[in-house]
Amino acid sequence: MPQQPRPRGTLHYSKPPMGHADLVAQLSTRGLDIPDANRATRYLRNIGYYRLSPYAIPFQQGTPDHAFRPGAQFDDLLDLYAFDRTLRLLVMDALERVEVAVRASLTDYMSTSTQDAHWYTDGSLTQNQGKHQRLLQIVRKTCDDQLRGAPDNGADALVQERRARRLSDDPDLTRHLLLARVNALPDRSRMRLYPVLALPTVGAGYDLTAE
Repeated sequence: MPQQPRPRGTLHYSKPPMGHADLVAQLSTRGLDIPDANRATRYLRNIGYYRLSPYAIPFQQGTPDHAFRPGAQFDDLLDLYAFDRTLRLLVMDALERVEVAVRASLTDYMSTSTQDAHWYTDGSLTQNQGKHQRLLQIVRKTCDDQLRGAPDNGADALVQERRARRLSDDPDLTRHLLLARVNALPDRSRMRLYPVLALPTVGAGYDLTAE
């Protein structure tokens, strides 16, 4: 049974928007040491108050008025923000390397053990064939929309026309184009597809620009 949505509240959000200078003054009023208000204003303009404000929590006293602990400085917030950003970038870089390595290893193993370069289209190799079919439908629809959409420039128009003509006539070519299009998707889109399909990173030897 689907979960019923929670009833919406009736209270009206009454806090007025504040400018950067007012936000800096508010932080100072709460006890944050800000030696250079203009510098703090520039950081709030570039980072955003509500993006930076969570990093103030460790330096606050935990009271409803959000008062800061004695000695807390604006640079403490910036240092914690910079550390978190650097750590996030390092973790994402490491995860990307692991993701690529696992994808490559899985693709190599499955393609050689099944002797099928397109093993990922075989639903019998997956534990949940229903999810596999739904995912393939999404991939095929995305590929079809891109193939039949407007080309980026005149040079791509001829290639795209050839692809569209062959797409409905050659089932094997459809698999090649599916593979090539998925590999051309942005990293975030591919990361949603590869863990399930583990698609190879080459177009199975088919030259998409050939006659």
